[in-house]
Amino acid sequence: MLSLVMATLRTTFIMTQTQSDVALSVGLADGAKFKSRKKHKMTPNDQTAAVEVPTINRTVFDLDSFEDVYLTKEVPFQAASSVEEALKRLGGDSTKLLEAVNDGLLADAKRVAAHDTSIPWMQEVEASDGSSKREVFSGTVADSKIVNGMVLNLAKSVYGYNKAAVAKDKTGKQKAKEAAMAFIAGNEVIKNGLKENALQD
Repeated sequence: MLSLVMATLRTTFIMTQTQSDVALSVGLADGAKFKSRKKHKMTPNDQTAAVEVPTINRTVFDLDSFEDVYLTKEVPFQAASSVEEALKRLGGDSTKLLEAVNDGLLADAKRVAAHDTSIPWMQEVEASDGSSKREVFSGTVADSKIVNGMVLNLAKSVYGYNKAAVAKDKTGKQKAKEAAMAFIAGNEVIKNGLKENALQD
């Protein structure tokens, strides 16, 4: 059942949701079944486009303009094809190689821990004396980008939010988003789908 929800949610986030889309989302609770989308086979061009260039991002102060600027520098990098090649690129220094391996192991451990439900999320909570401490998060985690995208789609397609309306009524957008949020909050099927999605990479 949840796999059906996720397939529907992923499609919804990409396409503009219509009134009938919302009805279909609610219909999932009644056991409606839909055909899954065909998987797109990656072509060599797609695979090339999917490769991301590593970057260094930094905010610095520009003495010419006397203001903070956000800069990005592309890092020329190609993964080593063997341990021997990696060691050679580090000048034969086994200590540096071990540090690099541990950096990779730490990154992987963080990825695994992020989706391990046996390890609780913690949040900073301010005490009455002004100090802060970490406590176990008691809420339910979801992906902010996905939720916000769904709220905006519902606000536009179902609850009457559009640019023209906002030009006349500044509160129109907020009211439409609040109505969309209330719809999502009251739909357990959608909430369960968002919860499951948060556990995936």
